[in-house]
Amino acid sequence: MEPTMKQACSDLRTDIESTKIKVEALITHSSFHDPDMHLATGNLPNSQQANMAANITLAFRHLEDARMRLGKVIQAATGGVSIYDKK
Repeated sequence: MEPTMKQACSDLRTDIESTKIKVEALITHSSFHDPDMHLATGNLPNSQQANMAANITLAFRHLEDARMRLGKVIQAATGGVSIYDKK
């Protein structure tokens, strides 16, 4: 049986939250301690660790946005009223 839109989105939001934790954990990877990691000129930032950290942060923020957008799908599917607008 097909899940409701609310349930399908809620399940995806749970999966995304789990993925966010895994992405966040990348920042503790041992490659951040390798002093010999440098990028070619023209990259900003030019250290591999700083570049990796910046992209991990972006990936994390995009997952946060995707999770929020699925929340907006739930909101629209259940009448379009924000929980903050309810009295």
